[in-house]
Amino acid sequence: MELPLRLSPSRISDFNNCPQHYKYRVVDKLPEPPSIDAERGTLVHTVLHDLFESPAAERTPEKAIELLPSRWIEQLEGKPELSTMITNEKEWLDRASALLRVYFDLEDPSSFEATHRELHLENETGMGRESPFPVTRLRTPILEEQRSTNATTAIDLSR
Repeated sequence: MELPLRLSPSRISDFNNCPQHYKYRVVDKLPEPPSIDAERGTLVHTVLHDLFESPAAERTPEKAIELLPSRWIEQLEGKPELSTMITNEKEWLDRASALLRVYFDLEDPSSFEATHRELHLENETGMGRESPFPVTRLRTPILEEQRSTNATTAIDLSR
C-alpha cells in the first residue's frame, strides 16, 4: 500500500510557483545549494524555539536578539559551508534581528504559555491520486499553540 503524500505550506508554494521545481525538489530529490534566506529563517526559527523554553515574562525582543550569536555559531558548526556564503556577519545578524522584531510586532509571546511547539497537524484534503495536485494529507508545522479561555489558537510560522 502506498503511503499518502505529505506536504508542507512551503512545498505547496513550490508547486504553485513552479511545478517543475517542485518535481526536482520533492520527487527527484535533486541536491540543492543552501539558500541564504532559508538559513536565516532556520536561525530565527531556532531562536524562537529556544525563547519558548524561557518563562513567559522573559520572552522579550532583547532576549531573542541576545540568543542570535550563540545560535548562529551552532548553525555554522552544523553547516560550515555557510561561512563562505555570509560575507558580512554583522549584516547577517542585523537582518535576523529585524525578522525577530517583526515577530514581536505581530505576537506577544509573554502573553501566553505555549502548550506545543513543532506540533504537526494532518487533515484529509479529499484530493486523491487522480488529482493534478495529488495531495492526500496536508502536514503543517506550527511553532506554538496558545490557549485562551476556552479557545485554542494555532499559529503557523512556517509561511
